[in-house]
Amino acid sequence: MRKLANLLVEIAGGMYEQNEEIWQDLLNLIFVFVNAESNLQVDGALQMFNGLFSYIIDHLNKYQTDLIGIFRKTLNHNSLDIKLASL
Repeated sequence: MRKLANLLVEIAGGMYEQNEEIWQDLLNLIFVFVNAESNLQVDGALQMFNGLFSYIIDHLNKYQTDLIGIFRKTLNHNSLDIKLASL
């Protein structure tokens, strides 16, 4: 999952200057994954967030409230791996 998450971020990063909507599509997918029941999907979403911060921190500022809620939720997750990924 981590390799796939990194690949998605790198592909979207290479295409960002061509089409900013790609980031929005990826963010929508991440929001779905972070709310999933599967630890694998939640971990993948957090890995994608980690990659996105280096590319589009300004764009993510619009979602500050949502991000705080996501990180609060994942920091209280029952899986130690999810908690560490959230940090």
